[in-house]
Amino acid sequence: MKYKYSPERREQIGNLNRGQIFTIQTIEKMRTKALSKEKPNYSEQALLNMKNKSKSIILYNLDNTVYGEFYSIVEAARTIGCSDKTIRRPLKTEKKKN
Repeated sequence: MKYKYSPERREQIGNLNRGQIFTIQTIEKMRTKALSKEKPNYSEQALLNMKNKSKSIILYNLDNTVYGEFYSIVEAARTIGCSDKTIRRPLKTEKKKN
């Protein structure tokens, strides 16, 4: 969406429900709908294609030994029990040169 819409259009979409007060029934309906969304059911071939196109990630322990290699950031995050944002954030920061 970031690249498809102009900043003005994104602002317009963001303002659709901002500041509105919803009834308890409406909030409950939105909550139920959001929680009942089904995850897409990808075929084995589609999953393999996605894994092949993603970059693998190697996690290291603090003593610089390899913890594990994973197909994706999401897989690594699930394995160590954290959010994928916890892994993405340090990857985006500028590295300090010693």
